[in-house]
Amino acid sequence: PMAAVSNPFETPDEFSYVVLIVQGKKLHVDKKEFVDLLKMIHPGFTRIRASTVSHIVKLSHQFQMKSILDHCQHYLLTESTINVVEKLILADTYNLQKLKNECFYSIDCIKKYGRRSVVPSTPLFLML
Repeated sequence: PMAAVSNPFETPDEFSYVVLIVQGKKLHVDKKEFVDLLKMIHPGFTRIRASTVSHIVKLSHQFQMKSILDHCQHYLLTESTINVVEKLILADTYNLQKLKNECFYSIDCIKKYGRRSVVPSTPLFLML
């Protein structure tokens, strides 16, 4: 089971475009972000992209969609266009332990051996 977190969706903000009512509670979500999440569960789903992974992780965690969260973690482990620090923030925020461990490993290699020692084909390689 996923850990309970405070619900940032219960309070509207300037980015809320849609109000969903789930079990009698109003959830304020960005329409485009929610559509991206829905595409993930639709047959023939859309691939995760660097531009969508952050909000798909956030929503899949919020709505306890573990298979999508796992898919996002796999994407983040293999995607090299996203900075390792951004990955670490997502891993820490949404308890993606495997990703967090890989980020620490990548950062540790850079600290020990310098940036040039991290082979570009390493999944989490990116300059800090």
